[in-house]
Amino acid sequence: MSTLKVFLTTVVFASFQLFTFQAHAFEAWWQCSSRIGGDWTFGRAPYSCLVDHMQTQSTVKNQYGPILFEDARSRNTERGRYMNELNAVAKEMARFYLQKRKPQASEAEIQAFTKGLLTLMHQETVWSHFRVGTDNRVRYMRGDSGHGHGLMQVDDRSHQSALLSGKGVDLAHNMVYGLDIFYDAWQRAPSQSCVSSSSNYTARTRSAWAAYNGGPARICRWANPSSPFAHHDEQFLSKLRNQTFKSWISSETHKTDLNISCLVDGSRPCANTGSGPVVPSENEAYQIGDLFCRWGQSLYCVERLNDLKCLELADNRSYPVRGSLDEDQVGNRPVVIADRNQLCGENVQGLFEVSQQVELLKNINVRKTPGGELLTTASSGLQTRVLDFAVTSSSDQKRYYKINSDGTEGYVYAGDKQSFLEWVTDVEEPVEPESLIARVGDDIEVVAPFGINLRTSPGGRLLVRVPNSETVEVVDRIVQGSKNYLYYKVQYQNSVGYIYSGYLDDMETVPQWTVVVKSSNFLALNSSVPFRFLKACPSDSCDFTSSALRSGSELDQVEVLASQGPWVRVANTDKTKQGWILLSDLQEQN
Repeated sequence: MSTLKVFLTTVVFASFQLFTFQAHAFEAWWQCSSRIGGDWTFGRAPYSCLVDHMQTQSTVKNQYGPILFEDARSRNTERGRYMNELNAVAKEMARFYLQKRKPQASEAEIQAFTKGLLTLMHQETVWSHFRVGTDNRVRYMRGDSGHGHGLMQVDDRSHQSALLSGKGVDLAHNMVYGLDIFYDAWQRAPSQSCVSSSSNYTARTRSAWAAYNGGPARICRWANPSSPFAHHDEQFLSKLRNQTFKSWISSETHKTDLNISCLVDGSRPCANTGSGPVVPSENEAYQIGDLFCRWGQSLYCVERLNDLKCLELADNRSYPVRGSLDEDQVGNRPVVIADRNQLCGENVQGLFEVSQQVELLKNINVRKTPGGELLTTASSGLQTRVLDFAVTSSSDQKRYYKINSDGTEGYVYAGDKQSFLEWVTDVEEPVEPESLIARVGDDIEVVAPFGINLRTSPGGRLLVRVPNSETVEVVDRIVQGSKNYLYYKVQYQNSVGYIYSGYLDDMETVPQWTVVVKSSNFLALNSSVPFRFLKACPSDSCDFTSSALRSGSELDQVEVLASQGPWVRVANTDKTKQGWILLSDLQEQN
């Protein structure tokens, strides 16, 4: 098993930097639930732990279905199927990776690099990553007393940050993270005394794996027969030469249905569409460029894969993506792109609108993508805006909302058509910090240098230009499009229409167009409360800070910075006093 103890990549395809972690060893079998054993055969290396601490069961099954080893199936039949699928994935991943890192790589080098990856997979985990146990729950491979994670055996004693961001569980990210380490040694190997030339691919591969397994200083350990690791290096060489895994591969030309580029990019979900020829059929869905479209005399399209779930609800039928079509197949058919906010809002029961203020009714995990990598946990009572949504099931209308939880943006699960009222509720009179997004009735100031066009509808006929520094009242608010474009309905002079104000996928664009005009009202302690120390967090059990507010003091008038349940975080006018206090202890002060 590899320890992978020295290098850490901070982003996919990034160059390496040396990091020194604080002394904090993850305990054996950290985050390992419902562990099951296995055997040292392809696809079933012991042991495996549930994926649930980083990804949901449904996300893994939907995204990685072809390469889940099913324990309940006939063992040899399943192993043959699984090995063909993972072989196709690994070969495409190796080619994709090397061509991204080294566009000038020759075909001979790509083939050798690919062979190195396949052998590394054999040596580290006998090609094991995802397994579906007999309980129908997905687990992922753990080795080295639980410290090694996934196919590439990333060690949690040295790569904590990577594993906490999901690079142990998620297969594509696990492979790329390991390949970053392998590639660094692959590139250094030709300059080492144990490698005669860059085209000596056997020596180069052995060096890359020796460094991968033992650290960069041991890149030439395989050339020393007295090395304490000589046995490991001989095992690797035997696997490299014999390629015994090929006895399970029935088709070297098999193509994976997984979208490797999308999986590596991390912008889930990815349409696993396959690579064979596609003949379109009426009322089926296909990927056309960046769109996902229902085929017919005209193409009705959505811009995000998950939004097909809303189209399925509207049409009362299923639309699995059957493949990709090119421009010649599309021809001159007219294309209609649905507005996702309207389509999903009309067909998903109880779906909150983007920009709506909501409150969480329970502690909910915040994930990088809907059902994806775990980022943090948002606390019950948190009031926040809906920045985006995703509907991941048409049968039970499961939905996720993108929110901001203490500076971390991500998606929280918000129930299904039966339970959505138990997870998140709307806030009729929100108490919130100075917001980038105006509410109906708020005044906004136009700050775009050349003003903003007022139109009859979002993107519609021009009425007049609202100049810079002009203040108008918000009559209505609309969010449209795949990036959640924000429009305000306002009246200017004698015209009523819509002005654009950025898009909510990037909140920083909003104040480039308009800003909310702040109220002049402040809050102060109720007259019945002589003084109150502020809390360090929103709970009676939290510690008091050294800052106290006094009743009747102009210096202790405060503004609300955030809210959570009955608590609000406040600061006085010069920001010297900040902390949490019960909203009921405050009153308006003009």
